[in-house]
Amino acid sequence: MENTKNNEMTRTLTLVKNDQDYSKNANSVNYLIKDGDNPEKLAWDFYKNKKMKNVLLSANNITEGQFQPGMMIRVPIVKSANLSGLNIVKKEEPKKQGNILGIIETYNGRGGETLDYLAHVYYREQRFAYIIAVYNQKPLNYELEKGEKILIPFKVVEVKQGETIFQIAERETRLRNYFLNLLMINRKLKPKVGDRLRVPPVSNY
Repeated sequence: MENTKNNEMTRTLTLVKNDQDYSKNANSVNYLIKDGDNPEKLAWDFYKNKKMKNVLLSANNITEGQFQPGMMIRVPIVKSANLSGLNIVKKEEPKKQGNILGIIETYNGRGGETLDYLAHVYYREQRFAYIIAVYNQKPLNYELEKGEKILIPFKVVEVKQGETIFQIAERETRLRNYFLNLLMINRKLKPKVGDRLRVPPVSNY
């Protein structure tokens, strides 16, 4: 465990060694889209808020035009989500990455920070705020209180022979242009074979 302090935050790094530790705070489900479903309808069914459709679309990296019956999607579940009567499919357990599943960073709140802000600081991408919300069981629009601790999960991947940072970024986040963010997060301009990189755990949610 290592503590680092700066003007913005205090972070604590903790290795996660097994599936149970990694997923104990996570709460997401797989949902099979059926006829009559659309993003706004499901946002209302799950969150009682039609604007939360963007959470569903971002979590699956799809547009409204790609939302079709028969498609399996991941639904991040936050407080007040309603699962009754919905077509839920059991979620698969996350797979290990070598002998380390991930790293959890702890953010000590100053008060008033949003999950969008934390996603920008840690992941360099606000759309990944739903990951922090799900892992900590908070509403997506949650604001931190002073001194409150929020956990920021990362997945750890190892650079393999012949693999590029472009390929890792697209495979792990499904965002083609995310490679620059990965370089910034890991502070590695040219990752080498065997290097371990921290990436947002998109595939686990």
